[in-house]
Amino acid sequence: MAAGGGRPGPFWSVAAFHNYFVSTAAAVSQNRQAGPSSQVRWNPQHLFPADVPIVFTHGALHPRNIIVSTGPNPRVVSIIGWEQAGWYPAYWELCKARWECARGGPLDEWEGRYLPQVLNVDELGAVLRDWNIGSLCQYWGYFMSLISG
Repeated sequence: MAAGGGRPGPFWSVAAFHNYFVSTAAAVSQNRQAGPSSQVRWNPQHLFPADVPIVFTHGALHPRNIIVSTGPNPRVVSIIGWEQAGWYPAYWELCKARWECARGGPLDEWEGRYLPQVLNVDELGAVLRDWNIGSLCQYWGYFMSLISG
């Protein structure tokens, strides 16, 4: 992640990670637009769940990183491209996969048909309880777009 949001871990809580993620995005965006003199503080607690578990995440699920067998009953044979893997909040993999696919153009079939076969979206929904996954991914995507420019 880009510099600007403080020390990049380790984080002692999910809330501390969210603070870093959001403040980094804001700092990068502000440095591009007005320079570092006009810093704004963000409070991400209402945007991201603080009680979500931390899980090991691939970090770049996309059709180009998933090898599928041929034949009448295709199955996932391998997942490659582990450069962005790490320990992240449980929702991170889904938000990142949706964002990666949206950047390359519409991949509605990927998100609607194939991504649920690779990620257990129902289990994630149970973990997030009262959080709307679509809204969570939109907030996440907004801050990622600030970082990536």
